[in-house]
Amino acid sequence: MTQVFAFGHSTTHGFWDSEGGWVQRLRKTLDKKTLSDSEKYYFELYNLGVPGNDSGQLLERFETEIETRLWEDDDTVILIQIGSNDIQYFNEEYRLRTSKDDFKQNILSLISKAREYTEKIIFVGEPIITIEGSIPWAKDKELSDNRLKNYTDTVRRICENQGIVYIDLRSDYTKKQWSDKLEDGCHPNNKGHKLIFEKVKEKMKERQIIDI
Repeated sequence: MTQVFAFGHSTTHGFWDSEGGWVQRLRKTLDKKTLSDSEKYYFELYNLGVPGNDSGQLLERFETEIETRLWEDDDTVILIQIGSNDIQYFNEEYRLRTSKDDFKQNILSLISKAREYTEKIIFVGEPIITIEGSIPWAKDKELSDNRLKNYTDTVRRICENQGIVYIDLRSDYTKKQWSDKLEDGCHPNNKGHKLIFEKVKEKMKERQIIDI
């Protein structure tokens, strides 16, 4: 059996997709594989995306989430998507939600903890966002795609240095191309989730992480 743990935030959770998000799309694909030949394939996928989570909050719950579900003799795959909440700027407090140094250390710690369970680790990047300035549903906070790019570049570089698979959702697209794949300038819609799912599926197949 293969257990797949998908960690992250609201995008990982699947907001604004009529099919349940990119993780749910992946689960449907793996479920079909299991049903086609359950003696050869058996997958369990856990969506552990918590809306609003930043890297520090994810780090705090990471081990507990895995330990309560883990079958130690099974193959384990860990997917992590994090960063879009860390870049929030709190106007009234004049500070970032997570400093660049703290964010970098959190990512390194997540990798270290993930490696206690498996070497099959994938970081899923963040899409381009179109909100610049105040968040419409949280006026006391601001977003910036330049800041998000800076943080996602940090994750990409760490993954390259650590030999971790990284899925880039930005380099091949412009802000205009991503704009129609976003529900509210920040969260992916059906088109956005479909794109993320296809990228994840392609990378898993390419790296032979899962026979998908």
